[in-house]
Amino acid sequence: MTDIATRKVYESDLVSVWEMELPPGASTGLHTHENSYLFHVTQGSTLETTDAEGRKLSTFTIAAGESRRYTLHGNSLSPADGDGPAIPATHAARNIGDTVFREVLVEFKRPA
Repeated sequence: MTDIATRKVYESDLVSVWEMELPPGASTGLHTHENSYLFHVTQGSTLETTDAEGRKLSTFTIAAGESRRYTLHGNSLSPADGDGPAIPATHAARNIGDTVFREVLVEFKRPA
């Protein structure tokens, strides 16, 4: 298992803030989200997510300036806006686009 992003830049008892940089062809590696989170894209690309067995879950293109929020329910992450399917908390993402993907991810350690 790997970390949920490239580098943790801040942590408190309420949140952890991560930066993610994923060059074309690179993968996050298999990781598990233990908290609900949101991410804000600073450089977009096309990503493919896979489950723990390597089965393709989804492919999506996301642009700079977009944000997404996921709520953890047991071992599943649901899009907070209801747009899209739930995914397993343990998964990997690969950049299948032609540009570097960058995001800032905020992990919520406790419910508000």
